[in-house]
Amino acid sequence: MGQKSLTLAWDVPQNMKGRVLQYQIRYYPRTDETSAQTKLTPFQNFTLNEFMLQTEYIFMVRGETQEGWGEFSEPLILQTGQYGSTVVGVRRVSIGSKHITIAWDVPQSIKDNVLRYEVRYYPTSQEQNQMSAFTTAQNFTVTEFMLDSEYEFQVRSETNGGWGDFSERLVVQTGQKESASTPIGIIAGSIVAVILCMAIATIMIIILLRRNRPNCSEKKDCDAYSHVIQYPPLEHHINGGYGGLTMPLFPSPGSVHSSVRTYVDPHTYEDPNQAVREFTREIDACHITIESVIGGGEFGDVCKGKLRMPGRHEMTVAIKTLKPGATEKNRLDFLTEASIMGQFDDPNVIFLEGVVTKSNPIMIVTEYMSNGSLDTFLRNNDGKFTIIQLVGMMRGVASGMKYLSEMGFVHRDLAARNILVNETLVCKVADFGLSREIESDTTEGAYTTTGGKIPVRWTAPEAIAFRKFTSASDVWSYGVVMWEIVSYGERPYYNWSNQDVIKAVEKGYRLPPPMDCPEAIHQLMLDCWQKERSHRPKLGQIVKTLDKLIRAPELLRKQAKPRPHNFIDPSAPDMTSLLSVEDWLLSIKMERYLNLFLAAGYTTMDQVRHVTVRDLLNMGVSLVGHQKKMMNSIQTFRAQTGEGLQQHMSQAALV
Repeated sequence: MGQKSLTLAWDVPQNMKGRVLQYQIRYYPRTDETSAQTKLTPFQNFTLNEFMLQTEYIFMVRGETQEGWGEFSEPLILQTGQYGSTVVGVRRVSIGSKHITIAWDVPQSIKDNVLRYEVRYYPTSQEQNQMSAFTTAQNFTVTEFMLDSEYEFQVRSETNGGWGDFSERLVVQTGQKESASTPIGIIAGSIVAVILCMAIATIMIIILLRRNRPNCSEKKDCDAYSHVIQYPPLEHHINGGYGGLTMPLFPSPGSVHSSVRTYVDPHTYEDPNQAVREFTREIDACHITIESVIGGGEFGDVCKGKLRMPGRHEMTVAIKTLKPGATEKNRLDFLTEASIMGQFDDPNVIFLEGVVTKSNPIMIVTEYMSNGSLDTFLRNNDGKFTIIQLVGMMRGVASGMKYLSEMGFVHRDLAARNILVNETLVCKVADFGLSREIESDTTEGAYTTTGGKIPVRWTAPEAIAFRKFTSASDVWSYGVVMWEIVSYGERPYYNWSNQDVIKAVEKGYRLPPPMDCPEAIHQLMLDCWQKERSHRPKLGQIVKTLDKLIRAPELLRKQAKPRPHNFIDPSAPDMTSLLSVEDWLLSIKMERYLNLFLAAGYTTMDQVRHVTVRDLLNMGVSLVGHQKKMMNSIQTFRAQTGEGLQQHMSQAALV
């Protein structure tokens, strides 16, 4: 029995040999006979390729002769293999002087049950120096390694049943070290040339000194002039001559002149086209094929297509096009986003392949993310991921935002709709239309604006009140993204108006934990929503916290308890006016479950407000979306009736 297949064989009595026409196999999980299946085969063996791992199965076999079917054999009980499987298809995706990215596949039968992966890597012949890293994605990027070396990589997966075996070794040759060697002849020639130049310069200085020296009769008169000639230090002179501003031609490390900004704001360019030329790569339109329209943006269509560059493999790309008739301002805004994106190179930030500006339509070409935006992807896959997979998505977003923050960059519009997801569930920060440069990674560096739209549900209070955007305000937005991930794309603050959201947040209200949210995750959200921005964690601290949770999944077992609110949604219906369970279910369009509630003994609204998720499951409400709808309504009912508000106010979701 392997992890991909299970094979049975059997014997038949001597008097039956040669008479059996076919065999029937009946099998089912030991705990669920109702799911029994039967298969027919003419052979004395049978292979099952699809089954649940770590499960006891019961098998029975009987034969058919011309007289009819015989009796089933005695049940055979088999324990299927453990979760965890040898990872397959480990391959190198990309390599550079500062990164190595690998990816892999897992058998489809366990893909949805994988908790995390362990990547083991080390320089060839130095296996004793091996390093390990953990990830929830089906790819991994190494940023610290020796150049001009061979590295070996192995990957294994973990599920509830434990770890599988490590994969076959993948050997990767890292890039060459930059050679500083120069032919001996060139070195010798350079030395001779320098000596000759120094000799000529010395001779000329001596001649000049002798010409300018006064004709003095006594040595003491000549000595009086010995202090006159002074040579200024080697400097670069601005505005010409010695009267202008001077600065060292080669500033010492750490001096004010040696600091270099990593990110440059294209909005500071007098000619925005110059920023486009500096930070993007021009692509000839003939290398691009548009295949289909996959969405719409502010400036035009978003398409899927192919990029065929000479000397490179064909790749699938996303293509943003500028709509016909766009104004010059639209064009500059469109390309400014590209010149922002072109400065980033991180596994969790969307990568710009290039732009098309020399023909129409103008295009921005980026890597293609097959699963689209994070919010839509989560809504379409409600309840399908493990909490470790969800935390892995959070970690990817946090890592991308940490990279941007360290570059002195603030996003201003961080939300699940602006995160893209690829086929291996890697999340990448995208949509830089509202982004701006900030002065530093401290909360003092900020971008302040007097106009423009603000995404209120994701924006920190100080950014709404004073238009003050910082890395700390991005952290607030990140907390809302965490909430979106755990709630599978729910709308933050539900159907409240923007004004109601602003008032509630100012009064101290914070989003409650979504259903099945671990306490550690909701606490991290609350940390991100601290009113004082200096009290919020840095993005680097958030990444470390999530790494700790991924390495120790037991920390995620404790569920956050719903907390009573001191703020009631003004748009919510008056639940206190509902007289019966039937009225309540009709109000939320869940009347199909009336009989389940009545059969479970819930006949009054007073009983309903004490219902928990476990109660719903026990009644037979199995759809996650319906559970959420009922629990949101029940929580509103509790808030409107003031249940537990006084005794639990100190535990309310306040910061």
